[in-house]
Amino acid sequence: MNSSVARCLADIELGEPQEAMGVTVFPLFTPTEPGMSYLALKTALKTGTIAVSEVSAAGVVGNIRVRNTGDIPVLLLDGEEISGAKQNRVLNTAILVDAHTDIIIPVSCTEQGRWTDVSSNFQESLSVAPPRLRRTTQRTVTTSLGEGQSFRADQGEVWEEVRRMAADAGVHSETGAMRDIFQTRMPDLDAILQRFSFHPSQCGLMVAAGGDILGFDFVSRPDVYAVLHTKLVRSYAMDALLGNRKSGRRVSQETAKGFLHATNSAQETSYKSAGVGCDYRYTGAHMVGSAIALDTEVVHTAFFAVPNDEPSASHDHLRSHVSRRGFRNG
Repeated sequence: MNSSVARCLADIELGEPQEAMGVTVFPLFTPTEPGMSYLALKTALKTGTIAVSEVSAAGVVGNIRVRNTGDIPVLLLDGEEISGAKQNRVLNTAILVDAHTDIIIPVSCTEQGRWTDVSSNFQESLSVAPPRLRRTTQRTVTTSLGEGQSFRADQGEVWEEVRRMAADAGVHSETGAMRDIFQTRMPDLDAILQRFSFHPSQCGLMVAAGGDILGFDFVSRPDVYAVLHTKLVRSYAMDALLGNRKSGRRVSQETAKGFLHATNSAQETSYKSAGVGCDYRYTGAHMVGSAIALDTEVVHTAFFAVPNDEPSASHDHLRSHVSRRGFRNG
């Protein structure tokens, strides 16, 4: 594993778990001071230093244009949704968009039934895709990169996952929009959100539900994580709601640490990021993950547990390591 990523993961400290409605959240901290400044997408959109649009008047489903006119880079998370323009999209991978940069970035559609302009630019959506969708995009993007292609997710699998989410949530959307699922279930999601406190120095969270680890997100800057906290809690809570995983055995701190330690055994590949820095991809029998790093700073990393009934890159050495560490995956 890349030394910067390994050091970042080794430095992550788990806070005391908080439990509510069968969901357990472990706040994540780090003693490492961030070395670089960057903004969350929400902040940059609010200040007007970033604009997100279709690549052209005709548009392309798998690409959008991002213009950062500000003096500070902007972090876009994998799975972060943007709404408007011709159809809603999610980011295929975490991207750090450099200052004064105009780039085309890879996305997937989360609104199959619309291809009509509703706005000239994209706006921030209510959500980050739940882990069940993010691990699908991570897996298929990693496969695409491994075949010498680009940061492309399997659009058919993304649409199918959104359809399953709608069915599980009992939500009908005229355009098949993931955003409609979140909007309909927002009272339930916010009821869970209100039960979890936020720590000012927090850099991420690991979440478990129904007795299983779902995954974790880590951001190097606490001020940036603070902007993302609400959307990320809702994202993981949605997974718990849709999977009827609001009950189950309690997940211990030791189990959470086991999942964190097991990341070291995942198989790593690295690629030039779609933005600045390096994109690291991780696959294993029971997890998928990624990290975005610039120089020696890991700006964001996320790992998700893969249930036994879902496809993943199978590596026997990881399976045995995970078994020893003792976290469950469905």
